[in-house]
Amino acid sequence: MPNFIIGSGPAQLPRNSDLGQLSKLDMLPFRKLIFTASQTWSPPRPVIANIYVTGGGGSPGANTTTSDGSSGGSGAGTAIKNGVLLLPNVVYTLVIGAGGAQAIAGGSGNAGGDSTFSGVGVPTLTGGGGRAGITMRHNSTAAFGFTQAQGGTASGGDINLRGGCGQAYMGVSPQAIGVAIVGGSTTPVVMAGPGGGSFWGPGASPTSPASNFGEGGGGTGVNGLSQGYAGYQGAIMIEFNE
Repeated sequence: MPNFIIGSGPAQLPRNSDLGQLSKLDMLPFRKLIFTASQTWSPPRPVIANIYVTGGGGSPGANTTTSDGSSGGSGAGTAIKNGVLLLPNVVYTLVIGAGGAQAIAGGSGNAGGDSTFSGVGVPTLTGGGGRAGITMRHNSTAAFGFTQAQGGTASGGDINLRGGCGQAYMGVSPQAIGVAIVGGSTTPVVMAGPGGGSFWGPGASPTSPASNFGEGGGGTGVNGLSQGYAGYQGAIMIEFNE
């Protein structure tokens, strides 16, 4: 059985009078299929579809101790292609990117996997996986106030959305979050940051798991978890007229 979620709603797909009888479907409700596992797929008949391809979210770095901190994993990119003609005699390949795996204690996080949609007559759509978060030591004297894992990219769509950045903060106290520390004797305190968001949601809060497709896991911080959470897996959504 294919792994997907079925939904429905009012018609919102673009009209195309050049496609003959397909244009008669413009006023019908549309179906949403959300694919959560890699597979091949063909529509039941010719359809005009909107396609959304989101990669897997990145995971945060992991602490050596609960006094260290890490940036959240970044969110995945999403490629969006509108008004695509899909045919029942064409087999389309859907690859779903995994979320970045939980990091080993003291190490950086893991990037999420890319998701792709491809087939004859359709440009390959890629939602890039979110990037890995990093770990910062509480006694670091590095000259920065925060660090971030850049969001995943996307390609092939009419709209290519970049994922949100996973972030962590450094300051001399919780009141000084974001203040740069430059050399000197003051011991910086690392604060956990949020995971990056995706097309599907805003990203995980600090020290929290991701809960939507393509989101980065929340970073760990002082008195936080020694290991962060995995990033959330990607997904492909296809909307078409009933």
